[in-house]
Amino acid sequence: PISFHHVASNITDAIEIRKPVIFCAVEYEAKAVRAALAGCETICIYTIGIRACHIPQNPQVSEISAIIMAGFAGALDPSLHVGDVVLDELSDTNSSLPKVKMHCAGELICTPSQRVAIRQSTGAAVVEMENDRVRDFAKQLGVPYIGIRAISDTADQTLDPAMLQIVND
Repeated sequence: PISFHHVASNITDAIEIRKPVIFCAVEYEAKAVRAALAGCETICIYTIGIRACHIPQNPQVSEISAIIMAGFAGALDPSLHVGDVVLDELSDTNSSLPKVKMHCAGELICTPSQRVAIRQSTGAAVVEMENDRVRDFAKQLGVPYIGIRAISDTADQTLDPAMLQIVND
């Protein structure tokens, strides 16, 4: 597995540093990113909520060099394992990390059969819930978008849908 520090270094090397902004869906993800980037004061980290419902409304666009969506995702591709790190194939960067197609779902994808159906209908390797909105937001601002995800659950795992009831921003 690739360490988050290696990934962060790789990404920050790949973009012109003005002020990269990192969005995470939940505070748990943001806390891990802050810890990995401790001491790096040129990066702002925001918790934007599940489904990206709390994207900052009035960012200082002139200060932003890129928007990075970082966090967890579920595997649709059975070859992906917990802890694997992948980039959204629509990211505006080159990296040694594997680029994969990501499916942005409006709801939690809980069962292996749901994952198989989404993989077959979309060709996606990963499912997440924020990339589409964040990518659109970056495009509106005219800044590069980078989607990076660590796999939190495999294609054959079942998630309890009640999980979204106990997890908040």
